[in-house]
Amino acid sequence: MKKTYFNLLKKWCDALIDLQFKDKGDPTLYGGFHCRACHILHGRASDAVYPFLVMAKHTGEEKYINAAKAVFDFGQNFVCDDGAVLNDGQSQWKGITVFSATAICEALTVGGHLLDTDTRTKWEKRLRAMGEWLYENMTEHMVTNINYPATNCAALTLLGNYFGREDYLAQGKHLAEYVMARITENGFLYGEGKPRDEVSPLGCVAVDIGYNMEESLPSLVKYAYIIKDEKLLERLSDILLRQLDFMLPDGAWDNSFGTRNYKWTYWGSRTSDGCASAYTLLSDRNPVFAEAARRNTELVEKCTHAGLLHGGPHYHKHGEQPCTHHTFEHANAIAFALEHSENMPTERVDLPCDTASSLAYYPEINTYKLAIGSYRATVTGNDSNARVGGHVCGGTLSLLWKYGEGPMIAASVTEYTLIEAHNMQLPRYSNHRPLTPCLVKKQGDTLYTTACFRTPEMTASEENGKACVKVSTGLCNNSFKRMEGDSERVFTYTLSADGMRIKAENAHGTEFILPLISGEMKLLCGEVKAKEEIFFLTGGFEACEYTITPDENGSVELMII
Repeated sequence: MKKTYFNLLKKWCDALIDLQFKDKGDPTLYGGFHCRACHILHGRASDAVYPFLVMAKHTGEEKYINAAKAVFDFGQNFVCDDGAVLNDGQSQWKGITVFSATAICEALTVGGHLLDTDTRTKWEKRLRAMGEWLYENMTEHMVTNINYPATNCAALTLLGNYFGREDYLAQGKHLAEYVMARITENGFLYGEGKPRDEVSPLGCVAVDIGYNMEESLPSLVKYAYIIKDEKLLERLSDILLRQLDFMLPDGAWDNSFGTRNYKWTYWGSRTSDGCASAYTLLSDRNPVFAEAARRNTELVEKCTHAGLLHGGPHYHKHGEQPCTHHTFEHANAIAFALEHSENMPTERVDLPCDTASSLAYYPEINTYKLAIGSYRATVTGNDSNARVGGHVCGGTLSLLWKYGEGPMIAASVTEYTLIEAHNMQLPRYSNHRPLTPCLVKKQGDTLYTTACFRTPEMTASEENGKACVKVSTGLCNNSFKRMEGDSERVFTYTLSADGMRIKAENAHGTEFILPLISGEMKLLCGEVKAKEEIFFLTGGFEACEYTITPDENGSVELMII
């Protein structure tokens, strides 16, 4: 894997250097990366100092040192007088200071000897100021998602060791304990919503696999590794193993129910670092961790074109430019993995998702996972942190995957909304539509859909090699207001070795929308009204969207194989 990490990191760093402004005449541009997707220079670009210095260490090439110096200087454009760093030129958010501080501290730790004294002093001056801001401001009381206290526990511990600050180390320990108290019985870190500890009407808490696995848990693992807390490392190893229930056999993450999955991509999350760092660091404890890191890295490599990581498997095919965020942030995890891959197991082993385990239920996210034969599926009624343009609920079949086909259904959000405008791309095509299978009905200008129904009733059973989830749901608009006079709508999802059977009953007056990414749809009852090729940025897939009208009995039934 060391060679794989090296080659991918070099590919990414070289492509970023090609996009880097090199004219020192304008300090507002110098060192930044031109983003062809967003047509701006992202403020977090200076996070790339760490992968650049790692690459310089492993190659001895001066160009990577120069690139690191330049992108650090570009970062000065976003530094505030209180030591914090702004997310972007038009963003007031300072929380990302934690990521900038981590990157600079890790860069100085691994490659500070490659810098001249004046440069090293300049970097340390900014790092000290950021550390003070993080210590004073990013406490458990700051109004943020859980990923910020999680990442700050590692950042303050890194800075505490670097500058000899016992107060930083104490605060890092306090934050780690605060975050670890928010692990559910099934091993989920919750708090990816505001307020963090809110429990939904259905008893759900805010869980996001993308942020957990690409940011929060890797930071906790780094923290435990730095302070050599064996008990915490063992607990985190168990949590990381449990998270693999949501890794698909091709290395993707099933975040189809996640509370922040508006930033979901098939391989992870748009502006986080990645899971390879945590799994590589702990790979000597369990060979399955090395396998997880390997498969996810192989997937992001497949989604890399012309040296840049694209936001989904079909971005390049569809003509979508990649946002540079994906590359310069995920380069951090790959650089860290490269630095810690010396003793990584090389044998290939099975992941939990490779075994058909039939049926599992996770009450804290009100979600079922099904695995029969070659198929893997997710049905979610998660009502936590539901918002306009947020994750699907309502008892939706949010994911279907098959060996030999890959993703067949990959729902994400109910509609595309720029919840984090600086971290999301704009659609350029009229056929840009969600990949969510659901019943819909339009009244006037308002669309009502089962994917927005917050309080579905779901039951499950399994027998004779089949797993079945039955859902009682209804129609709501994107503000979760139920359609007046609406009646109960019923879905039955039956997974077998032959495929996924979907049956919708009492669907009078509605249409069933089925966006199929791959595989074949066999209609058993109802009528195909329309068929159109669509694309959706969240997840990053092209699909064939079927619009199906119910039969005279109000039923739609079909098989996906």
